[in-house]
Amino acid sequence: MSTADRYAYDEKNYIREVSLLDLCREIVKKWLIILIAALVLAVLAAGYSVLKNKRRQSSMDQAYAKYEEAMVTYNTQLETLQKQLRINQAQVDNSNIYAEKSVLMNLDPYNVSMSEAILTITFDDAQNRADSAGGNMGAYKAQQAYTLMLAYSSYITETIPMDALAQELGIDEAYLRELIKVTYSPNTQSQVMNLIIYGRDTAMAEKIRDFILENLDGVEKNLETQYGTHEVTVLSKSTKQGVDLNLKDSQTSTTSAQTSLTKSLTNLQTTIAALDKPSYSAPYSTSTLIKQAVTMAVFGFLGGAVLMALFLAVRIIMAGTLMSAGELSRKFGLKCLGCPGPTRDQYKLICAQIENYMKNRDPEGAGRILFISTLENKRAAAAVKEMRKCESEMLIFDLASSVTARPDSIRKIADYDACVLLEEVHVSRYADIVRLLEILGDSDKTLIGTVILGA
Repeated sequence: MSTADRYAYDEKNYIREVSLLDLCREIVKKWLIILIAALVLAVLAAGYSVLKNKRRQSSMDQAYAKYEEAMVTYNTQLETLQKQLRINQAQVDNSNIYAEKSVLMNLDPYNVSMSEAILTITFDDAQNRADSAGGNMGAYKAQQAYTLMLAYSSYITETIPMDALAQELGIDEAYLRELIKVTYSPNTQSQVMNLIIYGRDTAMAEKIRDFILENLDGVEKNLETQYGTHEVTVLSKSTKQGVDLNLKDSQTSTTSAQTSLTKSLTNLQTTIAALDKPSYSAPYSTSTLIKQAVTMAVFGFLGGAVLMALFLAVRIIMAGTLMSAGELSRKFGLKCLGCPGPTRDQYKLICAQIENYMKNRDPEGAGRILFISTLENKRAAAAVKEMRKCESEMLIFDLASSVTARPDSIRKIADYDACVLLEEVHVSRYADIVRLLEILGDSDKTLIGTVILGA
């Protein structure tokens, strides 16, 4: 630190590097001022809230009435949409289960196994002639036959007991019944009915077909009472594997219905998500006044604390005074010899450090030490006075105050062997300290370190 250019003029030296931690410490020390500002702003905010809401009593009541009406409408819409959503969700779930477990839906329409049986029903002409009572017997016979076909078709697809067969095949009875298809067309002489059975393979299709044919005998006698004497004859039975476009159309129609259900479910979910819930508008009441006043008081308290903290931070920085003992150490690399307190122990430690430093230069440790400072106050003089009480016979301490303002203090530097910078936190100005260091550099004197008061 003895070189003259160490403290030569540099524009950058006048730019302060404020430690955020030091700044926060200084702000916290002003906690009482911050608390008072926070409380004042909290009271003002709460009072403003009460006065404002008292003036708005009528408008608040009207707003609350509109809010309640809007909430009734909103809840009704939401309940209706949610009910429909549950219905659609159930339909989609059932549709997915059906698509997964249905045998018919999982068959390949371009290579499907089928078994067929062609049946015909013939009537007793004498009985039909008597029943027609002189009318058109052919037309009457065709009508009777067609009605009978409907009865047989209903029995085959809906009534015939198939639970045992379904259990044997390992499928649900409902999925078994949809594998059965009956077609027919009226004829004046006879009624032809085509029985078509689908299956995973031809053996399954044949098994279902044969089961149905075996169970037709019992129902034939029951239907004779209502429709008259008739006879069901199996004209032919066949089994094949190939293309069935009707099955393809049926599967496509079912898949389209499933897609439509899923789309409808998605649209409902989107509609529910987009449904705007009315913003709450509090009614005028004592509890509302208190609640809003407390809320405003909290915001006022926090806002007051933050604003006062920011004000103090700006004030501390703009004051330009030394903030902490470490500020000069960080900026200029100066060693802090100590921060004297009310006891004499710190002064003894500072004196010992100076003595060791001088002994490194001169084995006898003799020397004249000048405490240089920008201060012109009693605390600086008192600190040097305490140092003189601790000085050894080989060391002489003196003070040069207001170095940046007094020419005699500047000339005094040349008469001493080394210097110690003596400053005070919140009193010494940073720009003055930088100027003092430049003066010291011009004098080419050694600066042992710093002693900071009030830190």
